[in-house]
Amino acid sequence: MSNQFTIREHRNYEVWYFQVHFGIHAMRVEWTRDKASSDWQVHTYLFHSKGDLYGVHGHQAAPNWLETHTTRAGFEDLAWDLSFQPASSWMSVLPDSLEAAQIYDVQLKHLPLVVFSGTITIGSKEYKLDAYKGSVGHYFGRKAAENWWWLQATDMEESGYHVSALAMRSGLLGSKPVYKIGYVHIETPHWTRHITAPLARLSIQGGQPSLHLTYKPLFDQNVEIRFSGEHFLHPRPGIRLTLLGDLYVYMGGELVCHCLGKAAAERRLVNAKNI
Repeated sequence: MSNQFTIREHRNYEVWYFQVHFGIHAMRVEWTRDKASSDWQVHTYLFHSKGDLYGVHGHQAAPNWLETHTTRAGFEDLAWDLSFQPASSWMSVLPDSLEAAQIYDVQLKHLPLVVFSGTITIGSKEYKLDAYKGSVGHYFGRKAAENWWWLQATDMEESGYHVSALAMRSGLLGSKPVYKIGYVHIETPHWTRHITAPLARLSIQGGQPSLHLTYKPLFDQNVEIRFSGEHFLHPRPGIRLTLLGDLYVYMGGELVCHCLGKAAAERRLVNAKNI
């Protein structure tokens, strides 16, 4: 495994995931572990473009089901055998040099664009994937973020574009979570834009089913992310997930790119306060 794929056994909380769209379906698989148990659990979520949703929860799993370039597993009526190649660089909330300090409650590291090939079998039907777009990620830390919105779109209407954004409330060095932390990353065939909060001001409006994030750097154009989606699964208490949303990106008030029906959103809201 590369350093990015190293399990953080000394952290209280850890999640690995991959997600991919294939035809009218989308799938996300998570491996989770927390301080209360050293066992890994696998959670599988399937979405259909017509709004049919179902998930498989709570199976014990070996973390090596997700290797550096492959993932394969099978149980009940679902199986997959996939290889993947990164089509983007690793992204992090914090640089690797600051990871050990655990400045924030949780650290996110992910590949926002990955190309998958192989097979996914649902019941008796096998789907063949040939260079389908998705992503791979990893987050870990002292605890899960109490308030968290994560958005991603890898299959934009504009060819070669992909976008990821994070907004969360976190403490610093274990303090009470009062700080708005996040980033937005836009990559196109011609340019890349990356903004980090709190270096930029972060404004969050709305919630489920719609969300409006605005990143306001001091000396550059604002970036706005508008997300809407109706088909949410409830993986665990306080968490909402969809892979079937719409996402629009504006820069300086002008539409830059958009994704229809294939944008991902994960919301974690542990307490009742707005983020």
